[in-house]
Amino acid sequence: MEIAKDEVAFRATYPTAEKHWAKSGVSWSELEAIRSDHLARVSSLQNTANAFATALQEIEGVHSTRVRVKHPDHVIEKIVRKRAEGKDITLENYRERLTDLIGARALHLFKDNWVGIHDTLVATWEEGEPPKAYIRQGDPTALYDRVPVAVEVHPKNYRSVHYIFKTNFSKDTHPVEVQVRTLAEEAWGEIDHSVRYPYFEGDPALELFCALLSRLTGSVDELASLISFERQEALERNIQIDELRAQTEQLEATTQEQEKTIADIKKELTQTAGKLATSEQEKKKMLAQIESIPESPRQKNQTPTKPSTSSELTERIADIQLKALKALYQLDSANAAGPALKAFREERQAQREYFENMRREGLESGITLQTLLRATPLPKTDISVRSKEGKRISTKQDPNPEDDKKG
Repeated sequence: MEIAKDEVAFRATYPTAEKHWAKSGVSWSELEAIRSDHLARVSSLQNTANAFATALQEIEGVHSTRVRVKHPDHVIEKIVRKRAEGKDITLENYRERLTDLIGARALHLFKDNWVGIHDTLVATWEEGEPPKAYIRQGDPTALYDRVPVAVEVHPKNYRSVHYIFKTNFSKDTHPVEVQVRTLAEEAWGEIDHSVRYPYFEGDPALELFCALLSRLTGSVDELASLISFERQEALERNIQIDELRAQTEQLEATTQEQEKTIADIKKELTQTAGKLATSEQEKKKMLAQIESIPESPRQKNQTPTKPSTSSELTERIADIQLKALKALYQLDSANAAGPALKAFREERQAQREYFENMRREGLESGITLQTLLRATPLPKTDISVRSKEGKRISTKQDPNPEDDKKG
């Protein structure tokens, strides 16, 4: 592990430490003592970090994990900054005051995965501090209304939910800082850190481009969430379609069996009627009555309760697709995906019942699916749409209008 060989090298390598050096009042000998103590504990801390990462990976919804033990030079660089802020951090208490000597990240694919991960984390480990969600200015906060976490707008567009847990994989109890974020947020964090830290943290051009990238990262997560919900709806539609097909096949098999039974009965009745000791006129009348018996339940003038023809099955399938289309238009009409997805969950069942009633009313009154669709205009969407000639028809509202003012 490479470390700065002396004070001069250290202050040259870490501009933030150089900036706060005088105000911190710390001596190089004190920092060296802390650094040496931390170096001696790195192996033990790494074992705890690895055990914690293994436990994190078992949580449902976690895509991947990362852990690290804080670099010795980064430890003393942080102490310089904290001492400049008036925090009393010494050799005797730095292991308790610095809660990120072990850092872990739990990465997930979709924003909604965080809720289940959060529930498992707080149920498994003792919290050292209350969790806090860092968001970008303009981000939707509906997701965090569902669990008790503080929400704070980060001045540098950083996104992540932070936890401090007390761990005791060994005889010593170590605090672990856990960051939970999406893969897209992780990608932004890695890019931002690699291009700006430690030498270009104040560079205006890099700050502007990283802010723009953060904005796009939020859009990526919103789109990923919509894709996830569409996939779930597609799975549910496929299940319903398979059930309808199975019902149709069962009805068809039952109808064929009934037709065969009716034909056998009519044959037996015909044979019996021919053997009766009665007049030919009565026999003819009886045979005519037997012949008039419907040979198939299909001939009865009744409305089936389940689809028994391919046209009815097609209309039922189209109706399922209509419900999905209606839901998607409602999602697209929202300015931000977070509130829309929350409303979509809460109202999904009500929407299904509403469209089922519409379908029944339409079938009872003889209205076709196409007529029903024309008579029920879908909500206007704010998605950007262009005609074949390339003319703009409508434009989507920017979910973060304040960003344009910032440039």
